[in-house]
Amino acid sequence: VLLPLYVPHGTNCTAWSPAFATISAHPSMTFYTIISPISGPGSSVDSQPDADFISCVLQLRLSGTQTVLGWVDTISPSTGTVLGDIDTYAGWNNSYRPNGIFLVDVTPTASRVSTYQGYVSHAASMGFTFTVLDTGFATPSSYLDMVDLVNTYEGPYSSFDPSSLSGTLSKQSVTLKSAPTTGSYSGVISQLQSLGVKAVYITDAPDMGTPLPAQLAEFVDEVASVGEVRLFYLRRNLFSSHSRACRRDPRPPRPPVKPPPVQRAP
Repeated sequence: VLLPLYVPHGTNCTAWSPAFATISAHPSMTFYTIISPISGPGSSVDSQPDADFISCVLQLRLSGTQTVLGWVDTISPSTGTVLGDIDTYAGWNNSYRPNGIFLVDVTPTASRVSTYQGYVSHAASMGFTFTVLDTGFATPSSYLDMVDLVNTYEGPYSSFDPSSLSGTLSKQSVTLKSAPTTGSYSGVISQLQSLGVKAVYITDAPDMGTPLPAQLAEFVDEVASVGEVRLFYLRRNLFSSHSRACRRDPRPPRPPVKPPPVQRAP
C-alpha cells in the first residue's frame, strides 16, 4: 500500500491516527509511507522537523513495519536544490529519518535520464535504501530500471484502466483519486494484484493534500483480503498438484505373479 501523509499531523497526531491504526492492523502488509513536513524537509540543509512532527513520525514507526519515504519536489525543492533536500533528510536523527526518498514532479524524458540518475545515486550514497519516482503516467524502462518503484498513474478512479499499464509492473504503483465513498474497491484491487502491480493508494479526495480517506481501513482490508485469496488459491493449486503427483506411481506396472504349480500326490 502506498500511503501519502501529506496532511498536517494535527494536535497529538490526530490527523495521522487512522494511518497508525491501519498499519497496526496489518503487520504482514508492506506500506510505503510518504512524509513531508513543509513541502519537503525544510528550507535549509540543516533543517530539522519540529518536536510535534518528530513525535508523530516516531508513533508512525511504532505502528508497524514500513518503508518511510521523504518527499522531494524535483521542480521547486524546499532548500533550493534536489540534492539539498536529500541531504536535509539524511541529516535527521536515525530515529525519525526516512528510509528512502520519494521524488515528485518527475518528467521521464530521454534527455533527463542522467539528471534523475544523479539524484538516485546521491540518495543511495547518503544511505537511503529505497527510491521512488512519481511520474503519474507511462514511464520508459530506463526510469523503471533506475529505482525501486515508479508511481505511473495518478488520476481519477473512474478514468483508470488497469490494462493501460505497461512495462515492468512489479516496479509500479498507482494512485486513484476521487474514488467513490461507498462500496467496494476489490474489483480494481484484484486486477492490479493479478497484473503484479507493486502498490496502490485509493482516496475519495481529489488531491493528495487533504485528510486521509474515510475508507482507509476498508481499502487496506480489501488489499489484504485479495492478497489472502490469491495466496489461498496458490496454495490450494500447489497442494492439488502435489496430491495428484503422489497418487501416480511412477514405476512401471509389475507383471502378474503366476501361482506356484500344484504338487500332485503320486
